[in-house]
Amino acid sequence: MKQAFLTVDLGFGDAGKGTITDWLCHTGAKIVVRYNGGCQCGHAVQLLNGRQHIFSQFGSGTFNGATTFLSRFVLVNPLLLMKEAEALANLGVINPNEKIFIDGKCLMTTPFHRAINRLTEIARGDKRHGSCGKGIGDTVAYNLTYPGMAPLLGDLKDINELRNKLVVLRDNKRKEARTLALPRTTLVEQELSTLFDDNVFDHILERYRAFSKTYRIVDSEFIGDCLNHTKTSIVFEGAQGVLLDEWLGFQPFTTWSTTTLGNAELLLKECNYVEPIVRMGIMRAYATRHGAGPFITEDDELKFQDFNNITNDWQGKLRIGWPDMVMARYATNCILSDGEKLDTIALTCVDRIQSMKEIKVCTDYIDGTGSDFDPVSYIAKTILPSMAQQLTMRLMTARPKYVQAPPSDLPYVIESATGVKVGIISSGPTRLDKKAVA
Repeated sequence: MKQAFLTVDLGFGDAGKGTITDWLCHTGAKIVVRYNGGCQCGHAVQLLNGRQHIFSQFGSGTFNGATTFLSRFVLVNPLLLMKEAEALANLGVINPNEKIFIDGKCLMTTPFHRAINRLTEIARGDKRHGSCGKGIGDTVAYNLTYPGMAPLLGDLKDINELRNKLVVLRDNKRKEARTLALPRTTLVEQELSTLFDDNVFDHILERYRAFSKTYRIVDSEFIGDCLNHTKTSIVFEGAQGVLLDEWLGFQPFTTWSTTTLGNAELLLKECNYVEPIVRMGIMRAYATRHGAGPFITEDDELKFQDFNNITNDWQGKLRIGWPDMVMARYATNCILSDGEKLDTIALTCVDRIQSMKEIKVCTDYIDGTGSDFDPVSYIAKTILPSMAQQLTMRLMTARPKYVQAPPSDLPYVIESATGVKVGIISSGPTRLDKKAVA
């Protein structure tokens, strides 16, 4: 039966979206639509032979022959997309560039966005906001500041028009860089070279010209027609997590992207999609977070190894904590605030906790004054910056209330906390480790 699976991460990211998308495509879906985020994604898929790929811009169903559509809500980095295509070709994917379609309205993330992103974060010193260092936030911010001047993927069809936009972009970023108090390090010099070396500019333009001759850039109507006329199921693959949402996350530790199902719902509405829709939340059997920001159940004694989330200069280490039902309730209520509710939850990384006799599960919070509080009550208010910041301050002083439970009880605990049934259990990295539960 044809249906659309709308997947969304119920945490701070890193929940296992890639492996669930891969499994759904193995069981019949042949189109993956990316509906938010950009090249900062790191969706891991492991093949049965042990080889793996960390999907960034291609859909995580590519190994199963799925076609990727990058909707207009995705920020596309053409240079990194070409590198990812090369990596997929080395893993046996034939002509990966022919398996992806890109909406011409997608904002383009360039090396100039990335350079100023990194330089700004370095200049913050010990007051970093947390960043992937890929230029995602700056891509959105530039478009808001200079409407109509931001490079779009559709501009690749007119390389001279693109060049004009890139010159203005680069010059604006040069001005920003000159205002920053920066240490003189090798990394800083590399990023400054991207902005101030004209040879680098010429090389970037040549790479864009090559991209324009190889990849298919289409309009939004094309994607809508394909969604309606395909006979197979479709997976809408989200990026990052609901708890990082630009409106409902915890300021300033958020992303510049709507991470709820809002964009996916809008895309289906625009193309008058009438087939069944399954809304699926994805969460790990334990909590994780990359970068700065509130993380109430963090526990340095939890030492799960995660080779796909290594420490880096921008996000730091992967932080690990106990399962948090307060955040699970908050995330599922964020979906409700979009006007929809989840049909099911996919619980991943269950194998990591199975050997434990008991796990700690957070059921409530106590704030810095010793009072109980529920973040869900803030959801309708967090679009106001003052309320969002107030919530963040309370979370930064919060302490968890724990109960002990055997690992086997976790699905039932999640269902009780969220009101949503756990319908998929993932106990390992490959598609064979997934199973639907009644």
